[in-house]
Amino acid sequence: MGDWKTRKLEENLNANFIDIRGLKRQCWNGIPSQHRSLSWKILLGYASANTSRRSVTISKRRCEYHQRYVQYSTQALSNDPQYVRLLQTIQSDVLRTAPSIPIFRDERVQASLIRLLYVHACRHPATSYIQGLNDIVAPFLAVFLDGYYNGTEMSTQKDISFVPDEILGHIEADCYYCLGKFISGIQDHYTTDQPGIRFMILQLGKCLERVDPELHKHIVITCHLNILHFSFRWMACLLARELSLPCVVRIWDTYLCHHDDIDHQSFDSKGFDEYHVYVCAALLHFLRYKLLKMTSDEMMEFLTVRLKTFTTEELNPKDVDIWLSQAHVWQSKGVLDGTTFNDSYKKSLAATFGEKKGNSGCDSIKPGDCVVHVKNGDEQDKSVTRPECDLTQKFGDSIYDSPTTSMSDVDFLCY
Repeated sequence: MGDWKTRKLEENLNANFIDIRGLKRQCWNGIPSQHRSLSWKILLGYASANTSRRSVTISKRRCEYHQRYVQYSTQALSNDPQYVRLLQTIQSDVLRTAPSIPIFRDERVQASLIRLLYVHACRHPATSYIQGLNDIVAPFLAVFLDGYYNGTEMSTQKDISFVPDEILGHIEADCYYCLGKFISGIQDHYTTDQPGIRFMILQLGKCLERVDPELHKHIVITCHLNILHFSFRWMACLLARELSLPCVVRIWDTYLCHHDDIDHQSFDSKGFDEYHVYVCAALLHFLRYKLLKMTSDEMMEFLTVRLKTFTTEELNPKDVDIWLSQAHVWQSKGVLDGTTFNDSYKKSLAATFGEKKGNSGCDSIKPGDCVVHVKNGDEQDKSVTRPECDLTQKFGDSIYDSPTTSMSDVDFLCY
């Protein structure tokens, strides 16, 4: 972003009352790293647009988060295996979050992720915890940590022991609220049967068929691949597992600016979820010459296994700008307007989703059934302290079982 644009953004952020629409316009093409943390919090509605109220509001919400954690963590640990499997799932997923990024190997960071994902599961019983949320929350943690160090890319640091516990506690609470805000308009992505994700996969197939029929024919007819098999995770994790962290952060800059009413989006409106479909189509179109040369097995391996390595080594946020611009053009032209899906198309997708139905052997988590076992710190003020997580000690030797969530039927597509 040029100096003039940076100054205009700074003027807006420093104003007594921030112009949200203006902020969206200023951030759509990318946010300077030193301003990204605050901008994301404002765009998500977590930080107040009223500068004079912002610090008080955030402090109140951080205290509320820690009070909620203490509330849930002091519940008695049940012997019900559902509870154990839920905790195993969260812990196991957190341990393999962003394996190539050093900060996510830090024990304090992992404990923070376990806590906030646990509280999220308790507070959102309709979705509970599903695989992929650990990947979605990771960019928030990285960006908010950068914000405390003037935009320095902390994700490249091999050791963050110098970061005070208090700062990590603040980041933990901020991530919890921003995660909830970010996915509030796409809850149907994570409820039973994932109707939102099903619809987006149908949209992706239709979009690709319209904008690049040659590539669509090569994938679907020549290679006999079901788009679901590589795109489910793209929709569930919003590309957080397919792209490098800088690329994901760049995409999310635009996602947070794309709709004027980010709290009331659905796949029936042109919110960031529909825009995400266009971005995924633009990614495939960007890779078309590589994909057209691949066989079925080569393409499946590339799109599900090697894409992360390729995008990390070969691509950068400037390449992402091309996808975002192309996606914006397609959405502006209404490529998906008037899209209908015949019954055979829907039945094919439904059959694929049901391939492993009943094979997981897991019951679903009942609303409000989330508990945790923790070892509290020495501080007396339970509303503001960060109790240390004792999940490793309690469940470290347990065998990881299939997740007991509504995603159990399709988690084979996530990992």
